[in-house]
Amino acid sequence: MEPSQLKALLVSYTYKVNGRPTHIAGPPQDCARYLRERAVKLTFIEQPSPISNDLTVTATVWQQGHPVRVLRCPWTWPRLQDGRNIEQQAPGYYLGFKLSEWLATLYLLVRTWDRYDLYIGVEAVNAVVGVWLRRCRRVRWVVYDVIDYSPERFASPRLNRVFHWLDRWCAARVDFCWNQTVRVEQARAQRDGRLRSRQLVKPSGVSADRIRPLPLEAVERHVVIYVGTLQARDGAWLMLEALPAIVRAVPRCVLRIIGAGNEEPAMQRWLRAQGLEDHVHFLGMIGDPDIVEAWVAKSRVALAPYRDDVGSVKRYNDPSKPRLYLACGVPVVITRVPPVAEEIEREHAGVAVEDNPDALAHGVIRLLTDEAWYRTCRDGALRVARRYTWDRIFDQLFHAMSSHEAA
Repeated sequence: MEPSQLKALLVSYTYKVNGRPTHIAGPPQDCARYLRERAVKLTFIEQPSPISNDLTVTATVWQQGHPVRVLRCPWTWPRLQDGRNIEQQAPGYYLGFKLSEWLATLYLLVRTWDRYDLYIGVEAVNAVVGVWLRRCRRVRWVVYDVIDYSPERFASPRLNRVFHWLDRWCAARVDFCWNQTVRVEQARAQRDGRLRSRQLVKPSGVSADRIRPLPLEAVERHVVIYVGTLQARDGAWLMLEALPAIVRAVPRCVLRIIGAGNEEPAMQRWLRAQGLEDHVHFLGMIGDPDIVEAWVAKSRVALAPYRDDVGSVKRYNDPSKPRLYLACGVPVVITRVPPVAEEIEREHAGVAVEDNPDALAHGVIRLLTDEAWYRTCRDGALRVARRYTWDRIFDQLFHAMSSHEAA
């Protein structure tokens, strides 16, 4: 399965602001870049997430690395004012949104009708389409790319049952499952027993050209940064609860936050009550990845405070936020929830801590005050980042798939 000989079809969610993918657009954007630079043909169908400011599903056709056709679905699902976390807040809307998205995908598939060697469907609803196309003899191999697996994926029991029914159905019928960590395969095997499809690990990565740390003298030595949504389940409150202890030890410390969420007003009130409002700068949601990376690169420490919840998707997956930090040469303080925390600790690329404010504060304070330890972790961060470039990850995946086909 040599990429340079393939006609590929990729169907995935995305997150765009004013038509441009953002830093949270997800790994599918990097898969699309990898394929369009190598494949004979790539058709990329993009389904905007509910937090995008334009929910139009689009299809872009690339041939020999050049875009030759762009199509837009003529209808869109009504957009909520705040599309964050809608699967919990409005499960009925979410199901309708996904159905509309699925129908839009079918419409664009008909408009770009062709035969493909490889189909990659990100998440189960898109993998279902790939299985159907293979039965119609329109594709040869089907990949189910799993981004957010968890035994308790949704708080809504109804949505959770739908999720696992679809995951089980797809895993039994596709040719390959791309799982972010081996924990996904283990959880699926515990649920289903023997797995029919071939299970491959596809961790989060970074583009090689994005690994560009600043010189040490350009790093702001008292700045801590967080990139992500401001929701309780993402650990946003944990970092604020650690802040009083950090400021007592490092009075000049400033926490910069890139992101937005429904917890932001309550956080600002809490900071004012604690007299800490001057130590936190809310930068809002920034759509341009270059600007996000510039803010991260000049920071001394980066935070990934995932909560240790039983149903957390971070337990089973490889979140992209720590990879962003590492590529900028910034040591990470991360809770021991996702598997990458073990690697960060082992490689001295930062500090892995328990899910509590005192532990988080201790990890941050040490990196802010211990120069030798900071330099060790900075070197470790860059070493780990270079190991996980997207080209290297996809080269290994396609080599593994070719080996399975040859066998």
